Amino acid sequence: MLDKSYDPVPGDMVRHVGFTTVGTDQLLFCHLKTETGPVGMSAAAPKFSTDAGEIEFAAFIEPSRQVGGDFYDFIPLTEGRIGIVIADASGKGVPAALLIARMQAIMQSEARLGRNVAEMMTAVNRFIVESTSQDRFATCFYVEIDDVQRRFRYCNAGHNYPILIRRDGSVEYLTRGGLLLGAFADAVYEMEDSTMEPGDTMVLYTDGVTEAMDADEVEYGEKRLTADLLELKSYPAEVICSKTIKNVKRFAAGFSDEDDITLVIIKAVEKNN
Repeated sequence: MLDKSYDPVPGDMVRHVGFTTVGTDQLLFCHLKTETGPVGMSAAAPKFSTDAGEIEFAAFIEPSRQVGGDFYDFIPLTEGRIGIVIADASGKGVPAALLIARMQAIMQSEARLGRNVAEMMTAVNRFIVESTSQDRFATCFYVEIDDVQRRFRYCNAGHNYPILIRRDGSVEYLTRGGLLLGAFADAVYEMEDSTMEPGDTMVLYTDGVTEAMDADEVEYGEKRLTADLLELKSYPAEVICSKTIKNVKRFAAGFSDEDDITLVIIKAVEKNN
């Protein structure tokens, strides 16, 4: 189940805290606002607990406009499993947001039907091809974590490669999957199965993170992101999330955000006795 305990996000930008219900469980979110409107949303770190241990989650999302084309979601499943999705729709503003809203609904439905992750991505791709215009696409990454078996299964549909930082400092990129969603109705998707042990951290993100630019138009980049994550790997999920966003913002200080920014941290930890 998800632990509802919450340590508020530090900083004077916090204006409102509330619950959003997902199935029978609750995730606590902290909405960040300024006097001129929303600047981002940072999720607390709900804990998904079993006898085997705990999994911490933290997330941040900031649209470049009032509405954006990025989204992430936590989908509680049965038998000690939880699904996590991150996606980035083509374009900006309302059209991208509408596609994301439809994707979110179909992904929740498909996940709860019990399909494996490759079958689920195939169904979502077909839905987008058949129900949207030809210029609508999205990249997407979906992972199901089984905390009883300490395993995860994922499928990557053309998305930025999530980074898996192992406890020993080794790095893996989660590449298995297929084409971005909406390109071809008959696209074939593959899945991969691996383990997630205490101390391992999985990082999902959209291209707004790695494509953030400094004054010389140099991108923050995957290499810099990986290096920063290695330095932060011993911290709790919410600290990794907040410090990484601060690093990106500091790197791109003074420049307007050209793209939505989304970051999701998933960390396996030892269960407290």
